[in-house]
This record gives sequence, C-alpha cells and structure tokens, in this order.
Amino acid sequence: MGSSGINAEYMGSSGINAEYMGSSGINAEYMGSSGINAEYMGQEYDDSGLEAILFVADGDMRIALNSMQSTFAGFGLINSENVFKVCDQPHPKTLQHILEKCKTGHIHEALPTLTGLLKQGYSTIDFISTLFRVVKFFKMDEKLKLQWIKMIAFAHMRIAEGVNSSLQLTGLLGKMCTAATQSGARAG
Repeated sequence: MGSSGINAEYMGSSGINAEYMGSSGINAEYMGSSGINAEYMGQEYDDSGLEAILFVADGDMRIALNSMQSTFAGFGLINSENVFKVCDQPHPKTLQHILEKCKTGHIHEALPTLTGLLKQGYSTIDFISTLFRVVKFFKMDEKLKLQWIKMIAFAHMRIAEGVNSSLQLTGLLGKMCTAATQSGARAG
C-alpha cells in the first residue's frame, strides 16, 4: 500500500497496460500527482486498484473518482478485484486467459471461461467492450491482432444492433481461433 509505483510498460498484477491509460486522458502520474488520489482521500488502496481504476475510467476523471469512492465504500479497500466487482466489467486477466487459448487455437479451453463470465451476469456488450480494450495491448503478432480487432468490431456492431446472444461471442471466439490457427500454419 502507498503511493503508486505503477509500471509504465506492462502492469502484470492486473493485466492492464499503462500506455493505453496515458493516451486516454488520465494516467497513473496524473492520478498520483493531482491531489485527487486515494491516499489524499484517506482511502486504503494498492497499486493494482489504481491500475484497475485507470482501466475502468477509460480517460474519464468523473468515472475514476466515482469508481474509487464506490469501491472504498463497498469493500474498504481499493484493489483490482474489488474495483472490477463494483464497476461490473469482466477482469482483464480473465479475458487475457481467453485470448491466450484463442491464440493457440484451443476453443474448447476458451469457451468454459466465456460461459462462466456470462453465468456471472456479464452481458455480451460488457464482454465485447472489455475484450476490445484488452486485445489492443495483448502481446501477439500484429497482423493477427488487426484481424482479431476487425472481428471484434463486427461482433460488437451486431451485438449493438440487438443480436446479443452468447452465440455471437461463441462464434467470435471460433473465428479468432481459426484465424490464429491459419496464421500459425502460414508462419510455420
């Protein structure tokens, strides 16, 4: 606990990338130096909690402050797990697990995690929106990443138009696995 020593390269503890946070309006330095931080507000926190706040806020200071206050009020501690519970977004680590399985073409290992998230009450729009943000900074072949982003964008469009069944997400993961497998076959 203490002032934020947030890693600007890759935030391993919460699976969140600081480069993304810096380009979105607020960043770790701003959170720590602006006087609007958890320590100043007398709230107990750890670095993973501030990283999660930055991810959830997506550049909006109002959301950052509200998320911080809501998490502290609900749990008494601002950490990654508590922030994602309060803000009702799937945890980026869980989505990274799904992406790892898709990257190796193992859809049967990715689907139970997707099903688990949907059974926890996350909507298809929660999943697809967070997946897009996580994939942008996922370490992988750039050409394949662009294919995945395009696939996610089309699925997001269909979900936003009202076709929001879990079948959309299952189909998306299948397409992502196929693209990864074909990309690996071309490279090998």
